[in-house]
Amino acid sequence: MYENFPEKKRIVHDRRVRLSFCPYCQTRLEMTRPERLQGDKHLAIGVCPKHGDFAVQLKVGKYTIKSGSTKFYVTKVLTHCTDEIRSLYTQKSEINREKERKYLEFRRAELEKDRQK
Repeated sequence: MYENFPEKKRIVHDRRVRLSFCPYCQTRLEMTRPERLQGDKHLAIGVCPKHGDFAVQLKVGKYTIKSGSTKFYVTKVLTHCTDEIRSLYTQKSEINREKERKYLEFRRAELEKDRQK
């Protein structure tokens, strides 16, 4: 578990969170980009040269400290990567890229409208 993040926006891309190790040989896993599954749940694939692929599940949560400010934490779970998990990762990756492309297209159009005014 990693905690004390002041904002949620880039937590799953933080270097400390992205760093994972093989549960068998402690070799650093080569990680794919975390893909958003639903809500604050993300999935990445970590590859160990000796022991194969692992699914790295990330869940972002929040808590309030005594002063009243909100902090965020991440829980990370490593499991063996099955074909179903790999398929889910690929599917979500494609969906997320399409959403990102549409959003950027929309933003470009908005900026173009603002320039013409």
